[in-house]
Amino acid sequence: MLIIFLGVLCGYDNVKSIHVLGKDLWPTVMSILDLNENYPDYNTFIRVLNASSPDQLTEARERWHELIGISRRENLNALLENDANNLLKYNEQWQDK
Repeated sequence: MLIIFLGVLCGYDNVKSIHVLGKDLWPTVMSILDLNENYPDYNTFIRVLNASSPDQLTEARERWHELIGISRRENLNALLENDANNLLKYNEQWQDK
């Protein structure tokens, strides 16, 4: 669930992209949580996402952005903007906070 939440925070909106992001983050997550487990397979992500409410994930992302001082409008503009530079700048902004 942590990988899914991190993917949602980063603006990923499909299982494949979240799964790929998670593979990159897995060594860090394992060390932080002191896990010795294999990375979950793609179908596990599908099952977890199917059991989760999209509204709850969106709400969690919006609450996170509020906590770090990014408005809903900035969030939506960054997610909808096609310019990769703007998205990169947006991601750096919340990562810095």
